[in-house]
Amino acid sequence: MVKLLLCLNGVFPDHRGAKSVYEGATLVQISSGVQITWERAYPWDPFAMAERRVETFNEADTAIETFIDSEWKSGIDGIELKQRE
Repeated sequence: MVKLLLCLNGVFPDHRGAKSVYEGATLVQISSGVQITWERAYPWDPFAMAERRVETFNEADTAIETFIDSEWKSGIDGIELKQRE
């Protein structure tokens, strides 16, 4: 589902309309592959970026695996994720 939404929107998750800094990782399609951007805001100012890191991947599947490991390593809301065979 992540790959489908990334292909449809060019970004996952799509928080482009948000006014505050998105805390976490974002996948973005670029001409040479996919980038993951991790951002966090200052605790006292959710509209100012405190830290940003960007990593570029040639293959979407590798970027998505890295995103899932980064954001959902211990599951989503207590539900463990299992990789498809």
